[in-house]
Amino acid sequence: MEANPVADTVVQSQPTETELLRQQNEALAKQLEAMQKQIEAMQKNPGSTVVMAKPEETVELTYIAAVSPTNVLSLGDYGYLNGVGGYVEVPRKEFGGKFMTPEIRGLLNQRRLIVLNGLNEDERRRYNVDYKDGELLDMQMFDRLLDVGLERLKELFSKLCVEHKRMVATHFISSYQRGDNRISREKVEPLNDLSKSEDPKGMFRPILESLNKV
Repeated sequence: MEANPVADTVVQSQPTETELLRQQNEALAKQLEAMQKQIEAMQKNPGSTVVMAKPEETVELTYIAAVSPTNVLSLGDYGYLNGVGGYVEVPRKEFGGKFMTPEIRGLLNQRRLIVLNGLNEDERRRYNVDYKDGELLDMQMFDRLLDVGLERLKELFSKLCVEHKRMVATHFISSYQRGDNRISREKVEPLNDLSKSEDPKGMFRPILESLNKV
């Protein structure tokens, strides 16, 4: 009996928005943990950031963004990066030339592409990747966000770059949808107000809209 191509086709159901947020949150957490290990390694050997690298050395980058787990960033000749993780190594001698397209420069400025290592301090300043204290969210703080008091949370959130603010909002939204009782209007409203400098309606508005229906 010949196989029926239609009958034999398995139709996979599309993940719900809640499931996508959960997957994204888990992927972001894993990526932040890996990034934190890289940062800690650099801090243990601070001299490595100022020693001139050899021509054959590479610059290691990671892509971090509050987007769907299925989102893929194309880097042309340098391959692809998943929207919630992944690493790429670029020959150091090509970083400021062939690799540095207007799109790449924009991603670096937006803190979506994060330079982990491979550049000295002068080069980090030149390419605007000399990250300021508190600008990037580390894994330890990411895990503790929901337990942090409001004033400390506002202080931390206000220092973050735009992309990491979106990550915090995604974390809060997915936690709220899972029924986490640490998400309250008292915390969300001030954070939403702070985020309006980047998003006119606020990054936390899905939570507030849901709370207003209760």
